[in-house]
Amino acid sequence: MVNTNCLEGINCPDCGNERAFYIQSTAVMHVTDDGAECRSDIEWDDDSHTQCPVCERSGKLAEFRIRLHPYTVSSSHGELTIDADGRVTECRIDNDDLDGGQHLKAIARFDLREWRAHWGNSEINRIDILDLGYWYIEPESGESLYEPPDAQWRTEIAEILLQRKQTADEGEAA
Repeated sequence: MVNTNCLEGINCPDCGNERAFYIQSTAVMHVTDDGAECRSDIEWDDDSHTQCPVCERSGKLAEFRIRLHPYTVSSSHGELTIDADGRVTECRIDNDDLDGGQHLKAIARFDLREWRAHWGNSEINRIDILDLGYWYIEPESGESLYEPPDAQWRTEIAEILLQRKQTADEGEAA
């Protein structure tokens, strides 16, 4: 389903829900002891608190906006451009080796949902292929297979990010 009205461009980055959300809004109300009646348009913006009723993810509405700009997935064998759903839209390879460029050509879709959940809905444009799980078509059997993210690589990146944060915190404390 593609929303074309109030929820156009909105979906849950964790579960993909796009049917309904709780969105904090403002309105002018005529209030009496008997109740309230809306007297204005109901308004919200990208900073409005939003919650998905399916998976209960919450955050600012901006975090629920569908990313229109593509991601670039980098590999030592080339680059792939993917859309907001992780589908490959372009493949640029540096070689046609079986374990390199041909493997990149076989990738159909990346697991952005898992990646966003792992990193907290990160909004970077360039992602290392080791940081993403993906589905690819095995050339001999034609079977769709899943390759998970590289756990060791993620651990190393997390350690680097933690060191950077500790260094920044120490700098602020001084």
